[in-house]
Amino acid sequence: MVDLILTPPVVCIDLVHYVILVKDDVVEYMEPKDRAKFVEVQLPNHKKLKHCNPNAAKYIESVKTSPRGREVSPKRLGGIPKSIYCIDTRKLAVKSTCRPGIPSFIVGARRASSDTITNFVRLVFETMLYRFWPPFFSQKLTYDFLGNMLVVGGSRSGKTYFLAKRLLPRLKNPIVVIDPTGEYKSFAKHFNAEVLPLTVSLGELPLEVFLYAFDVASRLTSGVGANWTAVQQGKLVEIASAEYYRSEQGPDLQLIMDALAEEEQRNPRSDTPKILRAKLANLCIFDEQRQCRPHPAISTPLNGVGLSYIKDVLKEKNVVFEFPLQEESFERRNFISAFLVHALVAWAMRTSAFAEAARARGEDHVYLIIDEAHRFLARDVEDEIQKTLRQGRHAGMVPVLSTQSPHDIDENLRETLKTIVIFSLNTDRPIHGIGPETIKTFEVGEGVAIVRNVGAFHIPKDEE
Repeated sequence: MVDLILTPPVVCIDLVHYVILVKDDVVEYMEPKDRAKFVEVQLPNHKKLKHCNPNAAKYIESVKTSPRGREVSPKRLGGIPKSIYCIDTRKLAVKSTCRPGIPSFIVGARRASSDTITNFVRLVFETMLYRFWPPFFSQKLTYDFLGNMLVVGGSRSGKTYFLAKRLLPRLKNPIVVIDPTGEYKSFAKHFNAEVLPLTVSLGELPLEVFLYAFDVASRLTSGVGANWTAVQQGKLVEIASAEYYRSEQGPDLQLIMDALAEEEQRNPRSDTPKILRAKLANLCIFDEQRQCRPHPAISTPLNGVGLSYIKDVLKEKNVVFEFPLQEESFERRNFISAFLVHALVAWAMRTSAFAEAARARGEDHVYLIIDEAHRFLARDVEDEIQKTLRQGRHAGMVPVLSTQSPHDIDENLRETLKTIVIFSLNTDRPIHGIGPETIKTFEVGEGVAIVRNVGAFHIPKDEE
């Protein structure tokens, strides 16, 4: 550890973003190469230099209490400095600084050697100072505190364990988990959940829900028809509107396929019918006559009852949805998964099924946990999941996104989220102001939570 003189306090460290601010007399002790890392901020004109964190400068000027709440006299602070120096943070995406409400501390180095200060600067960036932050689970974990959430972490980082065993059991609201990887199944008992295969019957999907879910699934998946266009969607709406309910047995995909084949014969130069048929084939099982039969995942009522069964289950317990698609190809599995998830969300929004189930348990919303969320969020249009994120609990459904690929989620959407929980991840970019080198130091099960307008919190690994 670096031997530092703790009085007078002249160095401020922002524990959220690892920003160091030092008084001018401290910089004098630094080696030229280290001094060059700092940018001088003349007071009181610090507000003009946004990259030097004016709030931190203001904190140095106005602080009257120590981190423990005890009064500190101006004399003890070494007087109000005429200027301070700060690390240039333009590349760190700093959004908050040393000020009340953000965990920070002040240490002194007036009589410390040049090497000591140089080592101390390095220490701030290389040690695990986030462990000084308040513990996350000591807070009252309500919607007012958490808001919408994004949980980030790599494989075996502990993010699934955090959600399934540490957070969800603490929530009183009904919970629905979208589990494309099957990781939550073994944790279901910890938050009183029933595991169900996510299946729907086309007969219970209104045409608009079918078209919406098909549109989003087409935008999200690769392969033939990857460049999904408004022209293709418009043609599908035209044909499906005429053919969807023509069969007495309910929606018939084969009728739509036949109509598209006729359209292809009439317009052989157009790729639209061919692309639509290729996309629609993802939802089909073809018999020996090459007739399209709906895939079991979209022709089997949920639990033999239908989607309304979810509403009944949620009144008493929670639900984990797994996907019965293990035998399918990667592309086909992704298409059907996206279709099912968006059909479920659109159906729940239109019927208020989740909101009704929440009211039955004395709450006003359901938590919708979406694992591998980047696979289900459209980037070129605002889908139903994104709409519910912007509406908050007024939609009766609060999505909690979990992902290994946070940068695949639209930045504007990330800005609407109140809480970002970060576990270990192999990344070369900062996440919500936390640098990549810091993120890589987290142990398995350990992380941090940044709660907008509240503060930063440490998530220690579970010792069980």
